[in-house]
Amino acid sequence: EGKVVFDHTLNLKGKEVCIHIPTGGLGDTIAWFSYAEPFMLKHDCRLTVAIDPERSKLFRRQYPSLGWGNEASWQNTPFYAVYHMGIYAPDNENDAQPEDFRLKGLHHNAAAILGLDEEDVPPRIGVNWSPVEPKYVCIATRASARCKEWLNPAGWPALIAWLNAQGYKVIDIDKEFLRGYDTIPYGAENLTGSIDLLERAKTIAGASFFIGVSSGLTWLAWCTGVPIVLISGWTLPYTEFNTPYRVINRQVCHGCWNDLREQFDHFDSNYCPRHKDSLREHECSKAISADQVIRTIKTIPSYGR
Repeated sequence: EGKVVFDHTLNLKGKEVCIHIPTGGLGDTIAWFSYAEPFMLKHDCRLTVAIDPERSKLFRRQYPSLGWGNEASWQNTPFYAVYHMGIYAPDNENDAQPEDFRLKGLHHNAAAILGLDEEDVPPRIGVNWSPVEPKYVCIATRASARCKEWLNPAGWPALIAWLNAQGYKVIDIDKEFLRGYDTIPYGAENLTGSIDLLERAKTIAGASFFIGVSSGLTWLAWCTGVPIVLISGWTLPYTEFNTPYRVINRQVCHGCWNDLREQFDHFDSNYCPRHKDSLREHECSKAISADQVIRTIKTIPSYGR
């Protein structure tokens, strides 16, 4: 009858608020968590992060002001407000996120959902390490889908041979091999397996630099401060955090993850929307040469020291 029956202005100050980070890729967790503390400080709220307990071990000691819950705790606690992190598709009406996630970085989509300015500040993790001899490089060659990997068949072997010749021990720290034909690249030492993430971070932090693809271990390396060589043609550079050592070949098909005309098929590990089953399949990474990666490595100020 034209009467106002309810009116409320959102005000998070002093309120119990939750950021829900669903279990998914390790990179997703790190990217989205990086905005938890800035959100709490902006709104002066009592913030709980609902997150997988194993993942939260990375951050708990470094963020004593945050509350912690498991992934389902947002469902059974009367929070004033709950913010759900994620990349939502299809979301043509932008009901779950202010902009299409393909136009933003993985972490910047979280900033948009939370109403924060975009930053490239990695979350703090509790890692202590000391330099060891001989000098070594960590590599992570695998990802949750084959299309995310560096698929030049000569790439990793040639790169590792060159690194060994420069006096670097190369350590493969992949969690597991997801496909039966995978092998550890020739010349690399095997430190693969399901190892505690803080131990993984400690190994990465002691390396001269890290070389990886668009995967969770690359995001973990971001938290350690080590120089990161990121090899990817599947994503455009703004998809991940900023690194001056990004390797991409723009002279071939690339960036389909960020193409609004394409919708990534999470059930197709061999996803290649434009050239699947053709000679050009996965040319975005196959056309990245070991020489291109080597030239990038040589620009790292600490290279060779």
